[in-house]
Amino acid sequence: NLQPATYLLLAHLSAHGPLRATAIVEAMAIDKGAISRQLHHLEELGLVRRDPDPSDGRATLVDVTDEAVRRLDAVRDNARGRLERVLADWGDADLAALVDGLARYNRAAAD
Repeated sequence: NLQPATYLLLAHLSAHGPLRATAIVEAMAIDKGAISRQLHHLEELGLVRRDPDPSDGRATLVDVTDEAVRRLDAVRDNARGRLERVLADWGDADLAALVDGLARYNRAAAD
């Protein structure tokens, strides 16, 4: 199993990659050394790969592998299934209140 922060890194890379490691550092606001260690570990696990940057031969781009995509999909499906089970007996009014509360939270968090 991977740490939650590692899944966040993989999800970001899956959505926005391929990226240079420096772009990941900037996007995730995590220390360069920590990102480097995580990427090295993920590379050892076969979840990311490094390819030459076609726009700059001195740099590399990091991207997720098919195995990483499979794992991310499994985590999302599992979370979606749990959420569906938890909310299965909630009525329309309860769901509407949840949506309103989450929207309020998101607006407050964005400020």
